[in-house]
Amino acid sequence: MGVITDYSQAGRMIVSQTERMSKLIEDILYLSKMESGTEPLKCEPIEMASLVQDILMPLEGIVNRRNLSVSLELDEGYVNGDPEKLEHAVANLITNSVKYACSQIEISWKNQVLSIWNDGGELSTEDFSHMFERFHTGQNGSSGIGLALSKEIVEMHGWKLSAKNDRHGICLSMVCHS
Repeated sequence: MGVITDYSQAGRMIVSQTERMSKLIEDILYLSKMESGTEPLKCEPIEMASLVQDILMPLEGIVNRRNLSVSLELDEGYVNGDPEKLEHAVANLITNSVKYACSQIEISWKNQVLSIWNDGGELSTEDFSHMFERFHTGQNGSSGIGLALSKEIVEMHGWKLSAKNDRHGICLSMVCHS
């Protein structure tokens, strides 16, 4: 008798892991392009509320399946940024929040600051200090580079990305002015 007893579950696992590895490889290649200087910023006005809503739309199925509550408080307002790179950075932040949330996510855009909070629990001091490092493996086994890539993109724009343990969760804040 073999080790695999549920072939459909094994197939789903293989697809899931393949997608995860593909995303990691894409992020590594994207980061490499940015570091080499072959990906200069192509800035234009970007309406942040629309950007956030566009990123959330394809995540709706996951949010519903996990029974997550997402509250939005999005003021009108534009930033001058590279649309492709900014979408990549913000999508990483939102996807990360969806991945780790237990039941709630709050996203706000006010006064040129995008804040994304989730109730997935606070990080240990150790994990928190390495949160934006490439390939750091946290206590939960996650070893992606999404947050490191987001931070690099944000800093390319001359902005700041920070995180804090807040209300038994994590809040990521992207300050879009110098």
